[in-house]
Amino acid sequence: MEPFISKENVDRFCSTNEKWLKGEINKLVVEFPGFDGNSCLGGNFNFQENDSGFAQVMGEQGILTVYVYTGPWNWMRDISVKTVDCIIESIIDKYDLPEDITIVTVGGSMGGLGALMYTVKGRYTISACAISCPVCDLYALSVAEKFHFFCASVYFAFADRPGSFEEVAKANSPLHNVSKMPKIPYFMIICDGDDVIPCDSHAYPLLARMKAEGHNIQTVTAQGKGHCEHSIELLKPFEDFVYQA
Repeated sequence: MEPFISKENVDRFCSTNEKWLKGEINKLVVEFPGFDGNSCLGGNFNFQENDSGFAQVMGEQGILTVYVYTGPWNWMRDISVKTVDCIIESIIDKYDLPEDITIVTVGGSMGGLGALMYTVKGRYTISACAISCPVCDLYALSVAEKFHFFCASVYFAFADRPGSFEEVAKANSPLHNVSKMPKIPYFMIICDGDDVIPCDSHAYPLLARMKAEGHNIQTVTAQGKGHCEHSIELLKPFEDFVYQA
């Protein structure tokens, strides 16, 4: 398909916090959706304006948040990456921003995978990445028996790729792409009571591998909290990280 997303229609492919902006835009935050299409940070693809608390707080600092519509089962497949590339390009054009503006990727759960994998697959250089309860191993997610639909969703996202299911799932997982990730600052919220995306097969292995390969990653742990159960107090260091990126 010929290029379609542009500054004239980009609001059909994302929502922003434009109405909350104060001062000139000094940074872009690209927020990736979770498994149902919405975000644990408050982004929602059903609304054309991003009114989440996170988006409002960012806007007050002159930070434009861009909540991308890449679909509820996207897992950062190639077309999702291309779509985000085009959204960022159109946002830069629409707001007349410098090409080298600081871009931070954020997200939770599937959105955490998206935020991490875009640093590897995306066209734009990312300056920092902040995630919560990220999916880190698509193969481990798919073979886990608790939620059968995860397996179907991963197959749907990558069925056109050559290789075995295990090979393709791992090739598109943050845990197996640590060596390709840029050496930028990372921040991760870990909810150690997570029974949806268990830390033992996702957050903890990723953290260990990133530290082993010399990545700069900060973490905070929500003791006893379930999947993406964020308190306002817990999000404060997350927000501070984004401010300082």
